[in-house]
Amino acid sequence: MTMHGQTIIEQSGVTRVSLKLWKLTRPLFSTFTDAYCTFRSGFRRYQLEEETRRGDYTPIGQDRPRLILVDDSGAELWLSGCAAGYTGEGAAGTGYVLQTEGFDPGHVDLVPFSDRLHVRKGRAEPQLHVRRDERYEIVAGTWSRHITDLTDSGYFKDVEAA
Repeated sequence: MTMHGQTIIEQSGVTRVSLKLWKLTRPLFSTFTDAYCTFRSGFRRYQLEEETRRGDYTPIGQDRPRLILVDDSGAELWLSGCAAGYTGEGAAGTGYVLQTEGFDPGHVDLVPFSDRLHVRKGRAEPQLHVRRDERYEIVAGTWSRHITDLTDSGYFKDVEAA
């Protein structure tokens, strides 16, 4: 059974809650092909602002996700506890999800210093990458390795057991 264009929304803002919801609802989705991630909540807000500039305003409703996964049927999973733009728990959660879902390691490496990020499977370059700032450049090219190390150490074992 797949969702076919429907959306599941998680709004706790807690990384572990987001990760467990992703793990538990994963069978409802087909292959995730796109990931939208942001530092501040509301990736859809950015899309809405762009539509407003064009005069095409459509209210989106609840808009707190920092990570949106879209499968090939158009179904979406919104996770508020996974984020980008820093090197904390939320960004580690985003890296873990993207890595587990088979996104390119180069896309995972962009997570800690992206204010807004849109990546698509099968494309080497991100669809959108807006840098948050340069202070996390020290982890450039190594975030995917960091996520692998965390996984190997058992850091995500509670999620994997869900």
